[in-house]
Amino acid sequence: MNILIIGKFYTESFASHISSTLRLMKHNTYEVEWGVKQKSEGSVLSKRYDQFKRFVDSNMQNWRFVRAKSKANVKKLTRDVKIDLIISCHDFLSFEDSLFLKDLHRVPIVLWFPDSISNFHKHMFMNAHYDYLFFKDPYIVWSLKKDFNINALYLPECCNPVFHKQVSLSERDLKKYSCDICTAGNLYSSRASLFANLTEYEVKIWGNPAPLWMDTHKISHMIQNEFVSFEDKAKAFSAAKIVVNNLHPAEIWGINARAFEIPACGGFELISNKKGLNQLFVDGKELVSYISLQDLKEKIAYYLDNEAERKEIASEGYRKAHNEHTYKKRLDLMIDTVFGNKEAYEMPDFIKNECLPKN
Repeated sequence: MNILIIGKFYTESFASHISSTLRLMKHNTYEVEWGVKQKSEGSVLSKRYDQFKRFVDSNMQNWRFVRAKSKANVKKLTRDVKIDLIISCHDFLSFEDSLFLKDLHRVPIVLWFPDSISNFHKHMFMNAHYDYLFFKDPYIVWSLKKDFNINALYLPECCNPVFHKQVSLSERDLKKYSCDICTAGNLYSSRASLFANLTEYEVKIWGNPAPLWMDTHKISHMIQNEFVSFEDKAKAFSAAKIVVNNLHPAEIWGINARAFEIPACGGFELISNKKGLNQLFVDGKELVSYISLQDLKEKIAYYLDNEAERKEIASEGYRKAHNEHTYKKRLDLMIDTVFGNKEAYEMPDFIKNECLPKN
């Protein structure tokens, strides 16, 4: 198939993983960057500039001339191509944009939303003409169905085994990446607040610099100011004894992409407990969840002292991530659903139970 992908195509972006996986699946992909181009690597100064560009992008992407440029890019890229499917990798399309794409190609348009409910912003998808809406948080699916009769479907995030895999570690790698605890990603206030309670451990926080407004003095020695991707991410996750994945407070029932990437890279994962977790991993066997800061600290102490058990859980998590939670698995399911070959994910039982009338 010829598939048009609308998204942001910086290093290890959601859209980039989707596009590269579809190409491995023998589809042709056509990538359209929606709004201002972003990147994720470079010097601290360049990262600060990119943060500024993202701020500008969030305020400009709905300006008519910006959207007109994106539409022109679509026309130019697909002028001589018969597109079979359009995938939007975030809430990029307005009502007018979706009509433009429908008129241009007359094919199914799909949204796969990879963020928490806090990033709904204008939630234009509720007004746009999508054929299918996929969300990674089952709470969003349940809420949209219950309150708006929207045909939302559940499609969790995943890992990309091409990049998220176990790698060998040299002495130099061990010196750089080894630690008691690590994490990787944006330094949200909630992440900074949690790690401020773990100062007794050797901790490495990988990712772009913290926002200038954030007070990071308690964790400044943990912050590496380095974005890790591909092999470097795999080294960081596998060299740490424990990878803590404290989910953003706006993750209601679902989990993030990092939840799949950590075990896929061979890391031992301690993750915030969410309702949707047990449908995806066996807690205590393939990863370990925690329900409070006290619980987290007790489990950190326990697993730091029990290396064999830690490694066994990491090994089981690795098998589960690579066997069941890959972009190929998710995209096969999406394509089968869109083109009528089989049903999308059946609604998890805990969502059905939430919908039952209470006595």
